[in-house]
Amino acid sequence: MATDPTDSFARQDTANQPSDSADSLWAYLSGSEIHMSAERSTGAPELSYHVFDTADDTWSITDETIEDIKDNSAQIGCSIAVRSDGDVIVLYTGDQDSDMGNPFDRVDYARREGGTWTFGIDVGGTTPADEHRIAGVVVRGSGDNMHFQYVHLDAGNNKLLRARSLPPANTPLSTERTSTTGVQQHQVAGVSYDDAGTQRVNFLVRLAGANQDLIAWRFTESSGALSTPVAETQINAAGVGAALANLTAIACSALDGNNDMHVMWSHETDLDLYRDTGASPQSSWGSDDEVIDATTINRISCNVYPRDGAIKLAFVYDEAGAIKYNEVSITAPTAPAMAASRFPDQNYKIGPFSV
Repeated sequence: MATDPTDSFARQDTANQPSDSADSLWAYLSGSEIHMSAERSTGAPELSYHVFDTADDTWSITDETIEDIKDNSAQIGCSIAVRSDGDVIVLYTGDQDSDMGNPFDRVDYARREGGTWTFGIDVGGTTPADEHRIAGVVVRGSGDNMHFQYVHLDAGNNKLLRARSLPPANTPLSTERTSTTGVQQHQVAGVSYDDAGTQRVNFLVRLAGANQDLIAWRFTESSGALSTPVAETQINAAGVGAALANLTAIACSALDGNNDMHVMWSHETDLDLYRDTGASPQSSWGSDDEVIDATTINRISCNVYPRDGAIKLAFVYDEAGAIKYNEVSITAPTAPAMAASRFPDQNYKIGPFSV
């Protein structure tokens, strides 16, 4: 942890830190608490839950088992979000089932209410029973609606976009939204915001193929559920796509007070750091600006916050194995409130899990 002006960092409450390892880790800020989901595919596969309280810099929950995963796939991923009443929702690659003896991966969600977990709830949609599904991102929308984005791996080994919504009552899951666009990643943080009465939900996605482009898969809410997709809007220019690490794009996204969406990514070939901005409603994007040249960006996570009278796009990144912090000033009237729908972010497949 660090305090402004972020000139030094110190590990906090090391005596009580989690002992679980993780292949996929996601963090979500709600009030003063950072909620974390962690999934492990090696050894004894497990999905676990942890909470760090920034009010007193202590771990309040560590190594809480959500589910012991059965025959977990190596293509794992988990994501977490928190409702206004404190209920926790985790989207994850769950048990590996079989159909006629053929194994397939399943996407599940888990729910924590009053300290008790309900888990292994299938989010399968219309995917055939003998084809794979891989998690995935959960983004909180309006009124505690939760929006799930995941991938369908079909019989031809094509990764196709899928999405469904979970209402506050937790049933029923909405109609599955689909795309025939091929993708090459499982999860990068999405965003949601109120645009003058229209709730918008954007998932950041990296396409399959040689171009390695990033797109915003854009939706609006209709009665709490995802609409038919508004558009798939390309973010980067040709030749300035995003690199991959462990089956996901090295990229992140964050909102500012204008509801502009900021995206940062590691360049597809030289691993330099780039960024671009899409003004609300993200129907078009600006230029691809190089932030750090002659570097090697292996991971990136970002957010917007105010400091010293300015608005900062802050980012934590892995540069050639060293974990670093940096920020750039941006033009925006205010930083977004640190509400649940504003702060979904992640570092994918960083392990072992230590903070």
